[in-house]
Amino acid sequence: VTALNGAGESAQSPAVQVYAGTPPPRMDTLTRDPDVTRTSNAVTLLWEEVDASGGLIAPTQHYEIRWDDGDYTDMSNTMTNLMVPTRSATISSLSQAKFYRFQIRAHNVNGPSEWSPVYRTQVCALPDAVSFPDPPFTDHTDTSVTLTWEPPSFTGCSYGAMILGYQVEMRQGANPWALVHSGDPSVLTLTQRGLSPGMSYTFRVRICQWDNCDQVSEAPAIRAGQRPVFVNQAISFVYADEA
Repeated sequence: VTALNGAGESAQSPAVQVYAGTPPPRMDTLTRDPDVTRTSNAVTLLWEEVDASGGLIAPTQHYEIRWDDGDYTDMSNTMTNLMVPTRSATISSLSQAKFYRFQIRAHNVNGPSEWSPVYRTQVCALPDAVSFPDPPFTDHTDTSVTLTWEPPSFTGCSYGAMILGYQVEMRQGANPWALVHSGDPSVLTLTQRGLSPGMSYTFRVRICQWDNCDQVSEAPAIRAGQRPVFVNQAISFVYADEA
C-alpha cells in the first residue's frame, strides 16, 4: 500500500499475506478419549481435525474449547491456543458427579468456526465390573440358558453416578461378538434361546453410563445342553465268568 498527496508518493508498506476463503466449517461433537482412563475430577476430550481439502479453506491454526460449571450456566470457562496438530485436551479440577457441557471451535487466519454441537458428560471414573454368582448359568436346556449378574460394587463416583443399563453380548466359539440384550439397570438376568446343542458359547456384560458402555465382564464359557440328571437308585453290578 502507498499513500499519495500533493508532494508525491510514499514508500510501499510491508506486504501482508491473506488467504482467500472462509473461516473453518463447524466441527463435529466432542467425545471422551477412550484411551485415557476416566477419573472423578477430570475429562479428556477428543476431536476430529477440520477437513480443509479442496483449497477453499485456509489451514486451521488452533482450537478453542469452552465449558460450563456443571450447572447449566453460561460456558464461561475456556481453553485456547490448542495448536494444530493437537487433537485431545484434558480439563481438570472438575466436580465429581456433575454433568458438564463442552463445545469446540477451530480458528484460521479468516476467523473462528461456529461452535460445535454441545457434548454433555458426567464426571465419574469407570465403575467396577459386574460380578457373577456361582454358578452364573441356570435353567439349562438343549437350546437355552439363563445368565445372571450382579451390579458393580462401585459405580464410578462416591455419589450420584448414573448406571443407565446393561448390554449383554454373546459369541459362539471364536465368532464375532453379537449384542443380544440391552436393558435398564433393574434387569439383572437374561434367558438366551436359540442355542445349538453341543456348541460352546461365551457371554459378556457391559455397564452403560451416560455416554459409554466401556466396562465389561466376561462370564465363563458354557456348552449348550441339559446338565446330567442324577439317578437316585443303587448301582447294579453284573459279573460275567469266562466260559
